[in-house]
Amino acid sequence: MVTQYKKGKDSLAAQGRRYDRKQSGYGGQTKPVFHKKAKTTKKIVLRLQCQGCKHVSQHPIKRCKHFEIGGDKKGKKHHFSKCPDTEMELFGFAPIVLEFLLCQCCLVIELCF
Repeated sequence: MVTQYKKGKDSLAAQGRRYDRKQSGYGGQTKPVFHKKAKTTKKIVLRLQCQGCKHVSQHPIKRCKHFEIGGDKKGKKHHFSKCPDTEMELFGFAPIVLEFLLCQCCLVIELCF
């Protein structure tokens, strides 16, 4: 199965408790607050999961503003269906990269059966 990696929810664990303790009382802001965000896009990461053993491999690919998996099949979009039960559309990437990733996924699936 091919999915897109998504970041999980941030945990307010020990570092958050230490930060709250340090912030309490007088003295104002005690740690730097980051303001200079430069990037407008994130790197896309594909999660390739084996159907047999559920092994997950992650493959980072280039940055893009629009990314879609299994969208509408219209227009000049590249469409590949090399893996079983997988339809994937990728905008703005070379087809060679996608074929390589999907072939690797198929190899993992075949080895697990």
